[in-house]
Amino acid sequence: MENVHSIYESIAGHWNHTRGQRKVLWPGTKSFIESLPPGSLVADIGCGDGKYFGANPEAMVLGCDRSQRLLDICVDKNQFEVICCDALKLPYRDNTFDAVICVAVLHHLSTEVHRINALKELVRITRPGGLIEIQVWAYEQEPDSRRKFDQPDCFVPWHLQRKYASAQDLAAHGPPNQNGLLRLDRYVHAFREGELRGLCARHLGGRARVVQPEGYARSNWHLRLQKT
Repeated sequence: MENVHSIYESIAGHWNHTRGQRKVLWPGTKSFIESLPPGSLVADIGCGDGKYFGANPEAMVLGCDRSQRLLDICVDKNQFEVICCDALKLPYRDNTFDAVICVAVLHHLSTEVHRINALKELVRITRPGGLIEIQVWAYEQEPDSRRKFDQPDCFVPWHLQRKYASAQDLAAHGPPNQNGLLRLDRYVHAFREGELRGLCARHLGGRARVVQPEGYARSNWHLRLQKT
């Protein structure tokens, strides 16, 4: 997890430029948030630069992330309620949220035990009857995807533009290439079909049930749970 944390601290500005400012939202997650009734209390676990906060103006969204730099960008853009924390130890009370989203987080956790514990935390903070929307990178990439996996556990490069690189980044990762890009490798566990569903079935017990079958879109697996 320290690998991923340090990388996102380095790429926060570039990440916001390529994702947040351009409003790159996963359609399934966006429609899920939009479908929530007015007044819903929502937790965005791994909120990054806060790109989902405005998806439903009638919902109250609280966000958290491991990267303080991404959260700083989030707060600078809008006065969002965010906190820097670990997804394995969320600072929220039990049975609090009407809905929880966790987008592109679980695949950055380096062991199955960590992934299971993170799932348990998502369920813990959700109220009975509340919904949990999870999205992870798929091992099975679409034919036109630039990203291909030879094995589930690997490092995926982020090509950081020189203008976003600090002196510390340059010292740690070497000089930029001829295109002015600095390569930083992020740990990823790419989920195979059925893997996320299997983790939930084996380790969440009777605490949550699948209410929307595992789906596939844009080289990602997504799953919706309801706390029982």
